[in-house]
Amino acid sequence: MNNLKHILIGGVVAASVLAPSAIAAAQAAPASAALSFTAVETLGQAGHEGKQQACKLLVTIGSDTYWKINNRLDGRTLRGGSLHATMSVYRGSTKTSRVWQSGEVKPGGLSAVGSILFPHTRSGVPVTGISLVMTIYGANFGNGGPLALGNIGHC
Repeated sequence: MNNLKHILIGGVVAASVLAPSAIAAAQAAPASAALSFTAVETLGQAGHEGKQQACKLLVTIGSDTYWKINNRLDGRTLRGGSLHATMSVYRGSTKTSRVWQSGEVKPGGLSAVGSILFPHTRSGVPVTGISLVMTIYGANFGNGGPLALGNIGHC
């Protein structure tokens, strides 16, 4: 009976510890297979390129809204070399702490999905003076620059 009591108490403790994690996981972005990505930039030869892909969701945090921009780097058709990609939020000409980096992606690879929050409204007032900048690059070449939100499809 004592063993059963310990198992039941342990189960209640585990459930109380794991439940908040499960709720957070359920509220997190769906798995990358469920997201619908838009290629925002390609780099390499046609048919053998790496693609920086993104999609956006409007989220509310308190009285503010943000575009949650999910990103990944797709190297599944890449032949040779490796690529990296970044996406950053700028306020004027200053990079904020809102930055995503893909890490190295080799031919045939696909980076993990990461996200950044891009401010949309603060207490119902549109946020101005911010921009989104992306880069995609290899060892000896690359591309990048401002990215309009309209060029990113919805998830």
